[in-house]
Amino acid sequence: MDFPVELYRPIIGYIGHRATLLSLLLTSRQLNAEAERSLYFKFEHVHNVQTQVLFLQRVVDCPRVARLVHSYRFEIDWRTNFGAEHIFWVLLPQALRAFVNLRTLQFRTNGGTPIKGLLDGCTFQLEHCYWHCHSDEPQMRTFLRTQRSLKSLGLGGWNATLFPAPPDQSEQPDFREVAGCYGVLNAFLPGRRITHARWVPDLDDPWDVSTGLDVVGLASSFQKLKYLKLGGYFMRPHLCSISEHLTSLVFLELMGYDEMEDVSVFALPLLKVLRISIRWGLSKMSIADPSARTEEIFTGSKSLQFIELEEESTYSDRNKTQQYSRWERGVGLVNHCTTPEMWPDVC
Repeated sequence: MDFPVELYRPIIGYIGHRATLLSLLLTSRQLNAEAERSLYFKFEHVHNVQTQVLFLQRVVDCPRVARLVHSYRFEIDWRTNFGAEHIFWVLLPQALRAFVNLRTLQFRTNGGTPIKGLLDGCTFQLEHCYWHCHSDEPQMRTFLRTQRSLKSLGLGGWNATLFPAPPDQSEQPDFREVAGCYGVLNAFLPGRRITHARWVPDLDDPWDVSTGLDVVGLASSFQKLKYLKLGGYFMRPHLCSISEHLTSLVFLELMGYDEMEDVSVFALPLLKVLRISIRWGLSKMSIADPSARTEEIFTGSKSLQFIELEEESTYSDRNKTQQYSRWERGVGLVNHCTTPEMWPDVC
């Protein structure tokens, strides 16, 4: 008996195991179509060289399959460091031009070196763009002007002095999230309605006004932020440098925490969730008594409802797992959980 496609699609859509989807391709004509749709919908973080090449060759050879691809994420590292003459570099630009329905693109060359012309001729309209190659401002200025559906942008760097960001356009009405170092935020926050920012400091990022932090120029942009993640591998600015302007913030994540920042947290009038994470590259949180520490923070803040403390970061094949304890005002420890990278829903 043949069942309607409407019954197969939601079931197969939950299958993420590529080997299982490949098996379903051979089962029947109906299952073939649905399995193919799921198999090619997302192609993310695949570091097997042969698999990358076979995937790119397939979408280049078959435009129908290329139209199924909505997400392509690949950051090249030691596991897949292609040589300059590798067939990958021939196939990749052809595949990107074939991805006419692509909505999410994440890419980084090995070491983050710039790669000129890779996006030339692409017609897709991205919603999420994470371009982690540095010194690629000229290419990205041209490319971003074409992206009318953009919602979130992450960049590997930006020299705002030499390369002003493309002007804010009414054609990007849903652009609300930006991620990167100070140069990226300094270029893309002003004049836009950004509500979500992930500030990942670089080595030469300013710490305060004396080292070049333009608090006055960014004040109105900071006031629009509702969600902020601050920190990464390197030392980050002290929260007191910007806290007086974070008047709309409901969620704050700090990588590393100094008790001297308590006063700045207490001053945030709308803050509902404070997440304290371990600075990238470290593995243990330095808070000795979480129960007492969270109680002190709740006492000082009038608005705070939840505190999340990262207890440990573990790595397996460069995949990071973050374990948190979640504390609620008036309740104490609620649970232990693994917190996803996505932004939380704060009511």
